[in-house]
Amino acid sequence: MSVHGRPEPQGALVTTIQVLMVRCGSTYLGVPADLSRGVLEPDNPSSEGAVSALGITYPLTDLAGRLGLSASSDSPGTRIILCARGAAQNAIRVDELLGLMDIEQRRIRSLPLHFTGPERDWFAGLYVFHDRIAFLINPAWLLGDKTNAGLPGNLTGASASPRLLAPPPAQRASGEDDTISAEQPELLY
Repeated sequence: MSVHGRPEPQGALVTTIQVLMVRCGSTYLGVPADLSRGVLEPDNPSSEGAVSALGITYPLTDLAGRLGLSASSDSPGTRIILCARGAAQNAIRVDELLGLMDIEQRRIRSLPLHFTGPERDWFAGLYVFHDRIAFLINPAWLLGDKTNAGLPGNLTGASASPRLLAPPPAQRASGEDDTISAEQPELLY
């Protein structure tokens, strides 16, 4: 029996993907959680360039600007997500971090056919988040070359060191819960 009181089919396998839900302006986006290496609260939200954390320097990009949305507004909710996979890395500024969420892969839909421009590279799909449409960010695009296609939001310069709010999500082995030691900062998500 499921938590909703419905009988569950025997042997049903549900595949999920974890995403960090973020907001850029009025647009909701899911950043694959396996890319996350930490979450920062910027000392100066309007700072540009690069951020250093955990001994690594990440180029900083305003995600809203890179997607061609209206520029991110600096607010107390502004966060920087450190993203990396292999040698590729990037820090993205978002208006708000909403938390960590599991999405059933069967609920992620392909982009409709009327999406014919560069957004096909930006997004890996879409899904319903509460009562709105959210886009799943394509990891290859997020960590790839930001100089092509004339997209806005390519920032240069250097920034002050931001405050680390959360370490990367711990890798779970055999269903064990994450443990947080006294030395680790409190998780935001």
